[in-house]
Amino acid sequence: MSNSSHRLPGLVGRGLLIVAALSLTGCSAFNQALAGIQGLAASVATATPQPAPTQPATEPTVTPVPPTVTPQPNVRVEFALVSDAVGQLTWAELPIKPARVPGTGLRPTGGTYLDIAFALPGTPPNTALRFDAAGAQPLTFLSPRTTLALEPRPLDTVGRLAWTALSADGVTQALFMGNVDGTGVTQLVGSASPVEVAGWSADGAAVYYAEEPVAAPAELVYPGVSSLFRYDLVTSRIDALVPTDPARVACIDDLAPDGASVVEHCGTVKELVIRYLGGPTTTVQAPPTIPGEAAIGSARFSLDGRRIAFALASTTLPEVISWVAVSDGLGGGATQLLQSQPNERYSVIAWLGPTDLLIQAHLMGCAEACDSLYVLNLDTHNRVKFADGVFVTFSAARPE
Repeated sequence: MSNSSHRLPGLVGRGLLIVAALSLTGCSAFNQALAGIQGLAASVATATPQPAPTQPATEPTVTPVPPTVTPQPNVRVEFALVSDAVGQLTWAELPIKPARVPGTGLRPTGGTYLDIAFALPGTPPNTALRFDAAGAQPLTFLSPRTTLALEPRPLDTVGRLAWTALSADGVTQALFMGNVDGTGVTQLVGSASPVEVAGWSADGAAVYYAEEPVAAPAELVYPGVSSLFRYDLVTSRIDALVPTDPARVACIDDLAPDGASVVEHCGTVKELVIRYLGGPTTTVQAPPTIPGEAAIGSARFSLDGRRIAFALASTTLPEVISWVAVSDGLGGGATQLLQSQPNERYSVIAWLGPTDLLIQAHLMGCAEACDSLYVLNLDTHNRVKFADGVFVTFSAARPE
């Protein structure tokens, strides 16, 4: 029972004492007080309302304000599910344990629910796998293209998955949703163009997806998505947050935690664009320490939505050099955190906390052990290697 219900008898009791006191002082005093109150109420009821003063019209201004994000309850992440050179999956314990599942951009390949992980470890046609204490089990009720997203939910609810695959006609692409146990599978959207699931809203009320009418160029260093749509699970309404545009191909990196903006690198060189949905744009410039021309991407909003971490890779130097940087805010400059060795390329996977990033490194032209995972600290600029392989998804537990 709430505190207010506990206070109610006391309020009633004090009211009875007041009435009793008025009775002791005589009915005439009580009647005079009551008449005064009734007269005041009548004057208020018959008063003529006065019009509000007219304010001179002013031109509205839109100022981007860093969002305030309330973290959603979720599991505490302990491991990263990693794919090695031959596609075998292993669990690597994270040096930094996030308090909730971090976002990994708009091309998710799995997620975690309670002590279960879901992942797409291969290339299309994919077989989605479920991992728990008993080991790996294929999810026969779905066959996603290249993306799989798990709803961020509290521990006491049934988790849901979203994915894209061929519809029943075997021709058109479709967006599906279903419970983690395989029940409640529903087709949400059908499309003549290839579509990919991009994630869930923080409250679980909507699913984000992207239409991909043009295949991403093979040489694209940091692929993202080409558009962004929001499907409302309550009303079935579809909002085109970033409509399909032939000039925008696989270059939208991430959606802010509050769902109000995206960060992209569409047609830019050493510059990110923050696009406020339905509003203005701002830009983040690469650090001045980056020499020559460089591709930019794998941009990720911080957990509070106030900064952006991103990677760059040189395109005009004799050998490929890569960097990791973090913006000073939601616009303006950025600070270099890390520079690679020659022919090593970085990408940002996620923020593990306010001052720690999960970084993927790839050695170009190597024969084995080409991929590694690091935690990079923003304060010390130190990177700590904790696994070999390619990041697949986060996991709250691992099979024994």
